[in-house]
Amino acid sequence: MQELAGDAAGLSALVAQFDLSLAEELARLDDDVTQSNAAEFALHLHALKGFVPLFSKSDLAQQIVALYAHCRQSPWNDTLRDWVQLRPRLLSLQQEVRTARQGL
Repeated sequence: MQELAGDAAGLSALVAQFDLSLAEELARLDDDVTQSNAAEFALHLHALKGFVPLFSKSDLAQQIVALYAHCRQSPWNDTLRDWVQLRPRLLSLQQEVRTARQGL
């Protein structure tokens, strides 16, 4: 990200892509939950695990990594419990990104 410090258009494009990717993965994860599809849920969570740390220095990225590891080994109901706690934080990040986009 530091490379984009002087490139407003590049930074704007990167943030826009993050916003789009986050929205897509959240929708996919919600669909996976609705369909009780643990394998696809793990796949889509893996995608979040890959790009959220680029935009969030909070413990959110660590929580995603932990849930990803947990969802591959634990009962679906345990994964859902943890997802219900994590999802609002991801929605909050999404809102922060959208607010930041307006300022770019």
